[in-house]
Amino acid sequence: MSKSSAKLINYTVQTYMNERDMKFAESQWQERKKEYLPRLKEAGLKKMTGMRIWNKEGAFSVGWVFEYESEEAFKNCRPIWQEIDRIEQSEYPLKTLSFRGVVIDEEDL
Repeated sequence: MSKSSAKLINYTVQTYMNERDMKFAESQWQERKKEYLPRLKEAGLKKMTGMRIWNKEGAFSVGWVFEYESEEAFKNCRPIWQEIDRIEQSEYPLKTLSFRGVVIDEEDL
């Protein structure tokens, strides 16, 4: 696997009230991403990875890793993410916690 060309990483954890809301959110994203991923790619999102967080018993959380080509790309994508967030917040209760950083080390093993 080759090294990522991403310069800025965002890790976001979304926590849902229950499993039903989490599964509903997943199904909604499967439909919405057809519209939003091309826009995000054009704005500079290089890669996105979603994962179910399973080491927190009784919690219904999903983690997302977003890789951007630059800080400017992140800023270009932000209004798109805010649009998505407004839609999600109107459909189900959701707690979101995001961490952003620049890549300082990366190893392919």
